[in-house]
Amino acid sequence: MVKFLTLLLTLLVVVGCGGRARHMATGSFERGEAQFLDEAYVDAIDDLKLFIRRNPTDDRADDAQFYIARSHQERKDYPVAAVEFEILRKDYPNSEWFDEAYFQQGMCYLEEVPRIEIEQTVTRDAVDHFRRYLRDLPDGAFVAPATAHVAELQLRLDEKMMRAIDHYMKLQKYRAAAIYIGVFLTDRSDSVLVPRALFLQARAERKLDHAEAADNSLRQLIERFPEHELASKAAKELGESASRSRGSEGTS
Repeated sequence: MVKFLTLLLTLLVVVGCGGRARHMATGSFERGEAQFLDEAYVDAIDDLKLFIRRNPTDDRADDAQFYIARSHQERKDYPVAAVEFEILRKDYPNSEWFDEAYFQQGMCYLEEVPRIEIEQTVTRDAVDHFRRYLRDLPDGAFVAPATAHVAELQLRLDEKMMRAIDHYMKLQKYRAAAIYIGVFLTDRSDSVLVPRALFLQARAERKLDHAEAADNSLRQLIERFPEHELASKAAKELGESASRSRGSEGTS
């Protein structure tokens, strides 16, 4: 909060002075900060980096590093911004900016998350980063949004996995689909997509002539998620399976 109030006060001064940065010494903290607040991010980066090189032990070095990272972030140069936030966390672990730098590093990863059709390595990196934030800073200022981002991004990864399973089902590669579903149900037992996975598991096992395993998946779906829209379909398929079983017994 102290940092924020200081930043706000400086912003008011800079705006009131109408671009006073050009009258300040090159490479000074004041000039770099003024450039940052005036949204002249490239110039701010140059001045602030020079300031840190000249004054590595100055009390404002962490402020300068934060403004450098934020400047790259504002310029949408997210990979570089993430690195600069990481530098702040490692070089200035006691900085008042530490909490925000930790969170904003994750936001840089979030900005790079690709369309779901594309490989999701960056998405996994973002999830891992926000989880580390929650682990390391359980009382941090950004716990709520970090938690929300983990849930949002994990659902994206779950949907990516379900697309792969759907793909194997369409290709009639039921054994591969069953293996993927088993991994999903083990690793993502709390996912909202578990009912769909159980339903597909039953379909895959049925195609593999594993009637008992298929029926077991349908029973799990009905017992664990009785209100889910797939529960009624599962009950119907389970009834049809029972009818087939009785018919088979009657002809034997």
